[in-house]
Amino acid sequence: YPSSCLGSRQTSGQYQRRVRWGDNAREEILKLQQQLGPYILRRLKDTVETNIPPKQETIIDIELTTLQKKYYRAIYEKNVEFLVKGCDKSNIPKLMNIEMQLRKCCNHPWLINGAEDKEVPVTCTWNVYFEKTIAASGKLVLLDKLLPKLKKEGHRVLIFSQMKMILDILQDYYSR
Repeated sequence: YPSSCLGSRQTSGQYQRRVRWGDNAREEILKLQQQLGPYILRRLKDTVETNIPPKQETIIDIELTTLQKKYYRAIYEKNVEFLVKGCDKSNIPKLMNIEMQLRKCCNHPWLINGAEDKEVPVTCTWNVYFEKTIAASGKLVLLDKLLPKLKKEGHRVLIFSQMKMILDILQDYYSR
């Protein structure tokens, strides 16, 4: 711990008193950056790993599947009758946060409570389950077509999602 650095409380208090949004705020911020500079390690991707190709990002608009459209409309219109039909009391969809439920629906309808149980028969085989899982989401339909092509061409793919549940569905998809 460098002797020139104070504890977090002392440092925080010192700079809260010194830096005010006034004429000399910019100068104070520059002084602070100069003082902290030797203690902060900042590395760029190019210096760490030189073999990483530049990021290539492609944005593809994907249409919702018919099933997604049905659930989207039901959630948007708060059609509880449609959403509750065929559900147990334990997995009834919650319409407290409509925006979040719509986001879930756009990713995959299985993220909505009760949708998977309603749409997939209990007696179906794994193959039928995966066919229905893929067909239920426009994004998964695209991934199912795109990933084998990219793998054949030697590409590597990194998928991000803000929802852990969609990553769980993707994990099941990849493990088949």
